[in-house]
Amino acid sequence: MTWCLHVSSSSIDAAEKVTRRVVAATRADLVPVSCERCWKDPTCHVVVLCTDIGAVTAPEGVVRTLELAGRLRADWSLTVPRVEADGAWEVEVLASAGPGGRGFRIPGVRWASLRGEGPGTGATAEAEDD
Repeated sequence: MTWCLHVSSSSIDAAEKVTRRVVAATRADLVPVSCERCWKDPTCHVVVLCTDIGAVTAPEGVVRTLELAGRLRADWSLTVPRVEADGAWEVEVLASAGPGGRGFRIPGVRWASLRGEGPGTGATAEAEDD
């Protein structure tokens, strides 16, 4: 699962502080991938994190993605989960802070997306028909 967070911060240290709060709140094994100043806004950093949710089926993966998202915020916009013939799946949730930065359980998070995905079996629908 890939997490992308836009956090209010004037420095990388401040962005990492918000990131540590996110990791603590989600209780997930989040691995930092990158932390860079947003090119559009010098008071914002874009933080990318990853976590392994395991090789799970599409229904399990969607539920796991929503469970983790719910630890950061209660309401999200959800894309319709995509499931391929071989069982590979993908789902994404998105949210942005409301007026005054409200919405996220962690102060400083402005916007977030979580993208969960899982591998298929390698078999296609045609192979299953044989």
